[in-house]
Formats: sequence, structure tokens, C-alpha cells
Amino acid sequence: MKFKVGDKVYIELWDVNGTICAIDDKDVALPYSVEDEYGVTSWWLEDELELINEQIS
Repeated sequence: MKFKVGDKVYIELWDVNGTICAIDDKDVALPYSVEDEYGVTSWWLEDELELINEQIS
């Protein structure tokens, strides 16, 4: 799995940021549950998410 619970991700389809709150590694269709910045939880494919790099300069 590319991501882990707690990772901050960007959902391009909805143009929102979110946090991975659960992973169902038995569900190959939609394995990642993401709670977005509005409190909405939805399931996503790995290819639909981008990891947000939170480096502090």
C-alpha cells in the first residue's frame, strides 16, 4: 500500500485536501477512506490520491 493511516492527501477529482482515516487492504476497488477538509468521508483508489508534502522550510 502506498499510503498509511494519518497521511495527508490531495483528492484531485474534488480539489480538496484530506487525511487517510482507514485502509481496507482486502478491498482492491476502493481501499482508502479519506476524511476531507469539510468532514466528509469517502473511499478512493490509490491513483486518485496524491501525498501532500508537509516539509517546513
